[in-house]
Amino acid sequence: MRSVRAVVRQGGIQLRYDPPVAARRVIQGVDRAMFVRSIHLSRRALSLALMFVLSACRGVSQPASTTTIAAASPPAIGSTTIDRAPTPTATGVPSHTVSVAGAHITVPDTLGSTIEAVEVPAMLDIPQPLASGVRFTLKDYPVRRGAPATIELRRGPVDREAGEHVMRRFRDMYNFISNANIKARYVPIFAQPSVREQFVALLRFQGMAGGTGTIARLVTQFGSAERPVNNQELVYVAEGLISGKAVWVSIVAPVTVADPAVAASADDVADPVAFAQDYHTYLSTTVERLNALPPEAFTPNLAHLDAIAKSIRLDWPEPSPEDIATVQSRKF
Repeated sequence: MRSVRAVVRQGGIQLRYDPPVAARRVIQGVDRAMFVRSIHLSRRALSLALMFVLSACRGVSQPASTTTIAAASPPAIGSTTIDRAPTPTATGVPSHTVSVAGAHITVPDTLGSTIEAVEVPAMLDIPQPLASGVRFTLKDYPVRRGAPATIELRRGPVDREAGEHVMRRFRDMYNFISNANIKARYVPIFAQPSVREQFVALLRFQGMAGGTGTIARLVTQFGSAERPVNNQELVYVAEGLISGKAVWVSIVAPVTVADPAVAASADDVADPVAFAQDYHTYLSTTVERLNALPPEAFTPNLAHLDAIAKSIRLDWPEPSPEDIATVQSRKF
């Protein structure tokens, strides 16, 4: 199989996403075997691919109880810990590191000091099942809305519990990350697979800690309804893959911006008829304006949210022989 490489140049920085061979076999080769039966992978190649992705797909028994931790408190007892010492980040802002079940993130203090970290189980009773993983919730995030700011990591496409639906979703994300199209009008959203973005602004592709993967970040609003870009719906989104373990990373956090082009709310329209007639021109012009804004124009600073994505590290264990045998027994 030919190597896939996407090169993105931003501000003189060249980022490369060159997924491991095993990841390509899992997300492209194995998926192709699921749907195009005329193409056959050798048992040895399939086994190598499955052994690779299983490092992120170890079965999880019962979900751990939720633990809420604050930066000013002693480390919690159990699998959730917090490093209260200032941690350097790319932004130079004091930060703290939070860990749960082998997943670690570094959160700038500007985004809050209380983080809820919890293991989350697989969800099988939904149209597109989810494998198990971990979720971090920023409890005192500076922008308060109904939905909190969250960082979620979900295991890969050969998880024993989630089945073939996860494979299809990972294939879409793998293709998106591989193409690295900075003019994309749609980004796969793990938490809301059936929802489309109203627009895509400030799309950037960036690497994660130690070159372990690539993430696409953007500013958007969910849903296709025609309404103003507004500070009640504007969100920061980062979606990507940790290539070494085929783990999906999803960050969703509300943001606001003090700019005349951005309305206070979706209902802030002086003349609804005129707005509807000129909607597409309005949206294009407003997105161009957003694209020209620096990270610090937003609340919170987009660079501080980017720092979380860049800091993610995983210490998830290697698969057991039993796990490997179980997956090899499945019929793809």
